[in-house]
Amino acid sequence: MAYTIFEKVMEKLSFLGAGPKIARIMLPWLALTIVFTIIRKDLFVFSEEGSRSVRVAGFIVLGSGLIFYFITVRGLLKGLKEKKLMTKGGNFLCQNPLYA
Repeated sequence: MAYTIFEKVMEKLSFLGAGPKIARIMLPWLALTIVFTIIRKDLFVFSEEGSRSVRVAGFIVLGSGLIFYFITVRGLLKGLKEKKLMTKGGNFLCQNPLYA
């Protein structure tokens, strides 16, 4: 049976994608950030006046990001199951929507 180039690429794809490669680069920076935050708490304190507005803005960004993430994961799993290139949803907006 003759394979198309797309089918050959789909066979090589890992479920985790490029995540492990990115994690190797990002985890040391995450650890450094956590340590720096613990050591220098004074640099990361919000004033009481702006605390509520920063929290509301943070929850709005977090909520919209999680919605975008789960929609993208659902589409990605569907595409992997069907061995089909996904061009709708999050993939329509950017090349790697899970990392966005």
